[in-house]
Amino acid sequence: MITVFLVDGHEVIRRGLRRIFAEHDDIRVVGEAEGVAAARARLPTLAPTVVVLEARLPDGTGAELCADLVARVPGLHCVVFTAITDEQVMFDAVLAGARGFLIKDARGEEIVQAVRDAAVGRSLLDGRAAAALMARMVREESRPPDPLASVTLRERDVLAYVGQGLTNREIGARMFLAEKTVKNYVSELLTKFGMSSRIQLAVLAVEQHLDTPAA
Repeated sequence: MITVFLVDGHEVIRRGLRRIFAEHDDIRVVGEAEGVAAARARLPTLAPTVVVLEARLPDGTGAELCADLVARVPGLHCVVFTAITDEQVMFDAVLAGARGFLIKDARGEEIVQAVRDAAVGRSLLDGRAAAALMARMVREESRPPDPLASVTLRERDVLAYVGQGLTNREIGARMFLAEKTVKNYVSELLTKFGMSSRIQLAVLAVEQHLDTPAA
């Protein structure tokens, strides 16, 4: 028997889901809540197999609730059932551990199948959710790496001052460093970026909007 807990801010949605699940002998609704706080208070003692929840609740988000409940209730799986088609909401839900993501215009048999799949550890995503997530992943993979990822905060400050056209001596005075120390930082930056001139560093600083030092 698959036991289900419902979380949705609208009573009419919870009633509708209860009616759908009542038509199937292998699924039983054991409880419900209208928001995050109520779900956190009621669900753990019931230890359901699956929680079906809305992405946006009156007092929080479905993604946050999913992550919290999965960590607290062994064997619990989440299915997000929402009217929201926002890509970030879908992405957050999947990252939180949701096994299913369905839009509320889905047919009753689809939500039933999503619950059955989640109960055995399988995932089911609405076609729109799957497409949005794939597009997001492609964008993330194609995004160029941050050129400053390997740069320390002190090096960022030096780079910012180079971008302003300051000499090593002037940078040293601003940062309370010896001129030789600044020179070493500049040399290290040139090596990290595979550059050969101070002008190249200055251009990079401007491109990365490092006109103001972090410190």
